[in-house]
Amino acid sequence: MPSVKAGWVDKVKAEFLGYPNYLSYHDRPLLLLFASRLDFPVSGVLLRNVYWTPRYGPGANTFNLDNVLYPQDWPFWADTPPPLVNGLVPVMPGYIDTHLGRDDPMVYPRNDGRMYHEQWQSALAQKPELIMIYSWNEYFEQSAIEPTEQWGDSYLRWTKCYINHAHNGTTGAC
Repeated sequence: MPSVKAGWVDKVKAEFLGYPNYLSYHDRPLLLLFASRLDFPVSGVLLRNVYWTPRYGPGANTFNLDNVLYPQDWPFWADTPPPLVNGLVPVMPGYIDTHLGRDDPMVYPRNDGRMYHEQWQSALAQKPELIMIYSWNEYFEQSAIEPTEQWGDSYLRWTKCYINHAHNGTTGAC
């Protein structure tokens, strides 16, 4: 319901936008809504709709019922190679949801970091405005980059290296 979503945005604006470290994009505070049509008016923020779909191309977007890729739509994750959509490329270290009991589980293993490296290298080669790291703390999907006993701090170190590449406009191994 548009009025409910507008209420969520107003709540975030009231509670969080006063902080000096709140993320701005194109000189406006950025607010991401998950899998939600942006069919309501809002001022003072830049809204983006983030979601997963197997295809993000115009006319092939299976998320929106009208099959349209809107300018405010962003992917929050994708298999390798991750797509450049409306200025953004998502990256993720891996994703496994077999334990969630879905009829068609998704399995994108980390492969000892290979998936993360491939995702970042593809993202950097596309020269997007923004790279979004999906699921930096979602352990239950095996997609976190935070330190763990299993991976140590490898993903944080690789992330720092790739962010440096992004800032310098370079590509390369990390």
